[in-house]
Amino acid sequence: MVYAGGDFSVIGGEDRNRIAALDADDGAADPAWDPGADDSVHALAVSGNRVYAGGKFTTIGGQDRNYIAALDAASGEVIDWNPGADGSVGSLAVSGDMLHVGGAFAHIAGQPRGGYARFRLFPMTTIHGLPSRDWINKPVNLTFSVTPGGGLEIKRTEYSLDGGDWTTVPAGGLRISADGVHELHYRSVDEAGDVEEAKIAWVKIDKVKPRTAAPKQAKAKRGAKATLRYRVTDPKPNSGKAVVVIKVKNARGKLVKTLKLGRRPVKNALQSASFTVPKKWPRASYRFSVYATDLAGNTQLKAASNRLLVR
Repeated sequence: MVYAGGDFSVIGGEDRNRIAALDADDGAADPAWDPGADDSVHALAVSGNRVYAGGKFTTIGGQDRNYIAALDAASGEVIDWNPGADGSVGSLAVSGDMLHVGGAFAHIAGQPRGGYARFRLFPMTTIHGLPSRDWINKPVNLTFSVTPGGGLEIKRTEYSLDGGDWTTVPAGGLRISADGVHELHYRSVDEAGDVEEAKIAWVKIDKVKPRTAAPKQAKAKRGAKATLRYRVTDPKPNSGKAVVVIKVKNARGKLVKTLKLGRRPVKNALQSASFTVPKKWPRASYRFSVYATDLAGNTQLKAASNRLLVR
């Protein structure tokens, strides 16, 4: 379909007042598409199922519209969008989800605009409640707010979780509780059927605690290096890393050394941490314990431990 605007009263072999829809092959006027305007149409722009018209008219499709209007692309009916201008509109252009309007107006949509304005054509959905951290250890409750496009009412906000069907967001919002890496798509649809381009958010939930192991005792001389071997595992799904701390206590249970190892991989293979045993330490049996907190904030239930023999 080709849409035409101007000062004509006949086009494509049919009576048409200043606006028409023509067959792209033979140029014949669509017999059903006939909104008509009471004055010249200077500009047209098409986006989805809408045709935007601008000009000198104050009535189009039998509805009061001051110099700018939106029509249904299939039927030619005037839709509810009605910003209104105080002067003629001479140019319209669609770029992305925005309609750019130029003309001889000083005000449009009730706002001062010196001959130029732009309007969002599609709904814009904002998600609320996304965690600030990459991984979390509890369910997520998400809500959505929508800025309508073109002033139209919102019909629904919908989501698709992990490749599932599009589903309307419940009245109380969306709750995601299962462990895993969840891919969430969301969008809104207005009453005119305009569908927002879907946005994507990720929700990563891990409620399972990591486990630590210290399967080998360590030996070292005073003033020499002691190597402590440990293991940190975490059932999937997980972030792949955990913050590891090893604490060394003497025979009386007094803390004498803390090794803050930072983020270390979560894996079945043994890992190691080393430090130089102070020369002033007594020769004795010490005990080292391994603590781990995964990136979701889960801490091991029981810290694994083993002996460190200092000679």
